Amino acid sequence: MNIIKSEINDVIKSFYEKNKTVKKEIAEKFKNEVIDWADLKCYDVSFKYVAHIDGVDPECYELKEFIEQKLKEKGFDNIEIIIEQ
Repeated sequence: MNIIKSEINDVIKSFYEKNKTVKKEIAEKFKNEVIDWADLKCYDVSFKYVAHIDGVDPECYELKEFIEQKLKEKGFDNIEIIIEQ
């Protein structure tokens, strides 16, 4: 499970510049979603490949789908993302 958590956090880390600011294209892509960029992380992955991410409004479906798609591109196609605030 830790590899899945790590992969999700790698996707999230890719949202940031080296100076830890959010990349402009990412900020623009998710501008209508309530995201706590300072607290955004995957903190848990359950046995059935359900990954929990906090720091995001539960209504941020676009971010959820984006991360799921990135995981599919890496070969993880049976993971459900649950977003919690």
